[in-house]
Amino acid sequence: MTEALFRYYAVDWLLFVLVTLHLWMLGNHYKAAFLVGMAAAVTGFIFGLLTGSVATLVMNVVFFGLHLRAYVRWRILEKETRE
Repeated sequence: MTEALFRYYAVDWLLFVLVTLHLWMLGNHYKAAFLVGMAAAVTGFIFGLLTGSVATLVMNVVFFGLHLRAYVRWRILEKETRE
């Protein structure tokens, strides 16, 4: 049982926690949610390396880019509304 839980060195569990936290933060309108999403994408990329899944690797590169874009756009919109 323990072997099955930690087959991927708990990277999958870390990914689960980060994605859950990201979605919770996003639902509460925290800009930092996108930073957590980027951390989740990096963790997902590592998981993809461990599992040998090319689709998981590509997906997480795309997710990282989307989170980065959203974070930058949020910052730009914040500056525009302050002016």
